Amino acid sequence: MKRNFIILIILAFGFAGFNINSKPNKYLPDEGMIIDDGYLIKQHQAGIFRIGKPIPFPRSSDNYAVRKEKQVRMTEEGSFEETIYVVSENGIDLLNILPEFDYKTGNYTENIGEIIVLSNKFRTAENIGVNSTIEEFQKAYPDFKLWYTYVSGMYVIQTNQLNAQFILNKEDFTGELNIKSDITPLKLSDFKKNSKVMKIRIL
Repeated sequence: MKRNFIILIILAFGFAGFNINSKPNKYLPDEGMIIDDGYLIKQHQAGIFRIGKPIPFPRSSDNYAVRKEKQVRMTEEGSFEETIYVVSENGIDLLNILPEFDYKTGNYTENIGEIIVLSNKFRTAENIGVNSTIEEFQKAYPDFKLWYTYVSGMYVIQTNQLNAQFILNKEDFTGELNIKSDITPLKLSDFKKNSKVMKIRIL
């Protein structure tokens, strides 16, 4: 009996020591979904990719593969070709990385200037990501703002807690635009119920 008691004490301390020394790398939002920090969206960052840090090319980074592509972007002045870096995992595209532009030299650098999140694997600590609805966003971030910009034709929902733009599907907009400046404020009632985030622009 005494021997069994001693074994139980040792096991208890063993488990306690495991819990104290363990270093969890996951975040647990209110909804109970576990988010691996390898896919966590936070200030100026998506997983290991951070604004201002070197673009991991041509080398792959950890489990990610990175490839270089040319894409055409539409702007107010017309279309132009730009270089982007596509981050993929197991053949599925997760992120687009745009190089940083140096206004002093007039050239692009080899650092990350912008991140476009394409995959719903990447989430904020409040469990918001691609495919989240505007109602879920409102609940997670009560300070939310909705707006439209004619410069890039984007409908955006945003929070002051993150330097990121959560881009909505323009087909879900049902309101009327009264454009008086570059940024036009919008309301939840301007969108269909359960309108979803299509992609996320991290700056």
